[in-house]
Amino acid sequence: MRISLSPKQLREYCQCADTLKAIFQDTTSVWPTDRLYVTSIARTKEEDRSVGGSGIHATGPPHRAIDIRIVSFGDDYMEKAELIAEIVNGKWEYDPNRSNLNVCVVSVMGTGHNIHLQVHPRTRRRNG
Repeated sequence: MRISLSPKQLREYCQCADTLKAIFQDTTSVWPTDRLYVTSIARTKEEDRSVGGSGIHATGPPHRAIDIRIVSFGDDYMEKAELIAEIVNGKWEYDPNRSNLNVCVVSVMGTGHNIHLQVHPRTRRRNG
């Protein structure tokens, strides 16, 4: 697999939370194409506000979120993205105190259709 990171994104990835790096690796292990495009890791508060973000991309280091482009999957990209989210969320729990939130979210914002990976200080691998 080839992962497309700009030099800036590579520096940001190196400053990601360890749990986010582990979730990213789990995501790439089930990625349905030979190429993965990261669209965003760190943003300024102004950049995050301009794309309607929650603020998580504007925190850090350690950085707590990564967005990955999904339209390169082909016509059934949403179906494939939802399957990836199901697999990754089955392995990881975002925050035991907020079970309504997930580490892997399929979203349409800012840079288009993405898989949004996010972590919290209480994010942990699920048992099993």
